[in-house]
Amino acid sequence: MKVLLISGSYPPAQCGVGDYTAHLARALSRSGEFEVSVLTSFSPAPEQSSSAPVVFRTMHTWQAQAIGEVEGLVRRLKPDIVHVQFPTQGYDDWKGVAALALAVRRKLRIPLVVTLHEYLPPRFVGKAFWMYLLAVAANRIVVVRPGFYERIRRLLKPILPQRKFEFISNASVLPKIALSASERDAVKREAQCANGRLIVFFGFSFPHKGVDLLFRIADPEEHCLLFIGPVSPDDAYHDKLRQLAATGPWKGRAAFTGFIGSEQAARLLAAADAAVFPYRTGGGIWNSSLHAAMVQDTFVLTTSLERNGYDAAANAYYARPEDVDEMRRALRQYQGTRRARPFTAEDEWAAIAQKHREVFGALLARSARAGG
Repeated sequence: MKVLLISGSYPPAQCGVGDYTAHLARALSRSGEFEVSVLTSFSPAPEQSSSAPVVFRTMHTWQAQAIGEVEGLVRRLKPDIVHVQFPTQGYDDWKGVAALALAVRRKLRIPLVVTLHEYLPPRFVGKAFWMYLLAVAANRIVVVRPGFYERIRRLLKPILPQRKFEFISNASVLPKIALSASERDAVKREAQCANGRLIVFFGFSFPHKGVDLLFRIADPEEHCLLFIGPVSPDDAYHDKLRQLAATGPWKGRAAFTGFIGSEQAARLLAAADAAVFPYRTGGGIWNSSLHAAMVQDTFVLTTSLERNGYDAAANAYYARPEDVDEMRRALRQYQGTRRARPFTAEDEWAAIAQKHREVFGALLARSARAGG
């Protein structure tokens, strides 16, 4: 089966959805059932690897005038399925992506799958219109967030029937790293945390993720804070985080890695006493950062609107959003707790690839019955 994945971002570009796309592409290729290609934004990327998938880094823009370029590539590749990932940081025009999807579905008559990594906006106006149009254009919609269909406005459900949706959970974008106790201590010393417990955040730092709350949840007398992920000199929120780290009791006890490789990030998560994700509106299994920490057997503290308390199987505590006192208590009680998990990130992605195979297969069978 020939599958063309389309994503505005792809490694080494820094984007969570781009990382997801790369892992999905490799998992589909490893299964042996798929010939996978990826179309993404232009970048001076490393030389193309000889192993699958083939990556076309040719899109200088995703505006409507670039549709002809995409059509030309699709005609040459002749994929059985076109699969669009949305949104990504690399898309410079949502309208163009929606127009591209319509061209694939209506003009080229190729079955179209769209993965939506965010909930549909509550209002069907402005920029959100193009996201809805993209969803309407798709033959099938994969979602990584549970309860997705229930959040769609009732008036819009007739044009977005539930049968179009398939929930497929996210997975870790980092490899599983097994460290002994002495190795964990060595990594903590390298992270300038020889004395104290290492508390980490992993991912992109945005205000809605509540990253600044770590300075209130953790205790500078006991903890070292490490923020793993990109930091921009021009971002006001990142500047706020740097100021919190450089002043008061956290001076010398908090650090930022900047963007680092996946294996290095995995080692830091594996060595940490806790990974803390205090999302202001609640997190969940759609957050790949949670998976990246959980797969290392590290205790995870996060927030949720649906659940509360400690989940021993996941080694995760779910606190109420913004409840700093509850998160402090949970961190004190469960920090350093480790629970061996029998699965790896590769196992998770193999399962995700299998679910996509089922979606693709059902869609192609339905298309064949309908005469293409």
